[in-house]
Order: sequence, then structure tokens, then C-alpha cells
Amino acid sequence: MANVSYRRRLLALLFLFGAGLASTAAFLFTRSDSAKYELTLQVSPFPHGFRELPTIERTNEHTYDGAGSGSVHARTPAGARVVNKYARAVIHPIDWRAGTDVWYGSAFFLPNGFYEAQQGQVDLMRWDNFDVDARTTDRGGVVIYGEPEPSRAYLIRAQLQGNQDELVGPFAIGEGAWHWLEVHQRYTSGNKADLSELYLDGKLVGRSTAPNWYERPITAMRFGLVATAGTQSLGLELWLDRATISGAQAGPLAETGS
Repeated sequence: MANVSYRRRLLALLFLFGAGLASTAAFLFTRSDSAKYELTLQVSPFPHGFRELPTIERTNEHTYDGAGSGSVHARTPAGARVVNKYARAVIHPIDWRAGTDVWYGSAFFLPNGFYEAQQGQVDLMRWDNFDVDARTTDRGGVVIYGEPEPSRAYLIRAQLQGNQDELVGPFAIGEGAWHWLEVHQRYTSGNKADLSELYLDGKLVGRSTAPNWYERPITAMRFGLVATAGTQSLGLELWLDRATISGAQAGPLAETGS
């Protein structure tokens, strides 16, 4: 697949569509070069007989832009501990390789009590390449640690069944209000000129030139309750809006809702 350049092209994915439990709901958008990407909604499968399923659906309960246009509510129910509970939106296929310089971000609303209910690491924004290697999948993005660092967020890179490297952080994402999270990353051959920057509500939190990828194609971008620890038996929920992949900084809205 050809290398993808995102410079000077803003590709905003506004989650303003109705969706229920169906994980096959999709939203297509077109870049200036007519390449198409698909957005799907996914919820984790549960063992037979489990009473509640995770949900991801449109709601007007909280609105990021303040105009009543809605947002997306992601929820995982309380119940038995399983390997991973998730309720997430996925952008695919993408093809980020050496030379890619990209921004990705989303608005998040963590309700009061989110951290009290959290029982392990939660991934909020994550790129990965599960379809390249399901066993040692490469991952990167924004995660919130559980114990012994509750409410501490980091920008990381990691490999499944391998190490996790902290690139930026710790930092805190406040509960009970909307916050705009945005990441700028450059991926280079041999990690010689890798760059990572993380912004919270438009302000730079930190910058790193440490290796930020594993030099294998990055094929998917995920937002929401992307992954939760297998120890998570309490329910979790959050709201998200305006998930974006861009060639330049999108930045937060000037005014937000509640």
C-alpha cells in the first residue's frame, strides 16, 4: 500500500449518527484524493448468558459543541471480569508508515466517579495493527492508568505481550467536563527522527523524540472505551465527539457544552 500523506488535509469524523448495539454500523467519509475510510462501532463479545452488553450510541445527554448536535455514549456494564470490555469507534483501514506525519484527537467527557470506578488501565485513543500481527500487536496512543496511579494519563507506545513505553505524562483529564485531547506524531525509519506531542484543551502537555512506533504499518485508529483491564468488573462510561485525523492541528472548539 502506498504511503499516506496527511499534510494540509483535515479529516474530521463527527460522530453524529444514530447507532445502537449493532457493531456493523458504519460512517464513510472521503478525503480530497477520494480515498475512503470506514468508521465502525464495536462492542466486546460476552459469554453466553451475560445479561448486559456494552453499548455505543448517539445521545443528546452531553454535547461538546453546545448546539445540541449530540455526542456518542460508550458504556461497559458491571459484571464478571473478562479479558477486555470495550465500546469503541474504529477508523480503518489506515496505512501509516515511515514518513507519516499525522494529528489525531477527540473530545472526551469523563463523568464524575469515572476514576473511582476504574479498576485497571483504560485506553482512550489507540492506533494499532492487529490485522498485521494479532499476537504481538503494536499499539500507541492515550491511556489512563489504574492502580497504583489512578487518574494518571500517558501517551504511550506498546506491544501486546511486550513492553509499554511512556512518551508523555503523567497528566490529568478532569471529570465532569469536556476536554479536547490531540496527539501529533511523526514516524520515521529507524526511529531516527520520531516526534510525539500531546495537547490537552489546545495546550502542549509534553513532547518526546523517543521511538514512538515499531516500524510496521499502522492500520487502525480507535476511540472511546477502546480497552479495559481484565480486572474491570465495575461499569464504566464516557462520552466522545469530534474524533479527528488530520494533517494539521485541529484544536478544541472555542466553546463547549456540558
